[in-house]
Amino acid sequence: MDKKWSFAEFEKRCRKHLERKITGKIVSVRVCRWRRRDDTAHDFHARYVLTDRGGYKLDKGLDEEPGVKQLVSLLDDSVWQDLHDMYGDPGRYFDKDNEFTMS
Repeated sequence: MDKKWSFAEFEKRCRKHLERKITGKIVSVRVCRWRRRDDTAHDFHARYVLTDRGGYKLDKGLDEEPGVKQLVSLLDDSVWQDLHDMYGDPGRYFDKDNEFTMS
């Protein structure tokens, strides 16, 4: 299978996995798919779950080696702020491919 799913397939898979994780305490979840700009040298392998208050890093990504335990680490405040700023201004390093919101 091609690892670059269409956005429709990406959204379908995200919704399938997220629907059972969203509880009454979570108002909504916005999922964005990004791509690295061709003119930047930034590594784009690690996956991040960023919120408005902090975040996590998943070293191998959310979609690699299903069923295998993955290392997940809580981001330090300064690292979270740098990443939040980087993704908040995608023109610097990344282009937003698409996004959707679940409530």
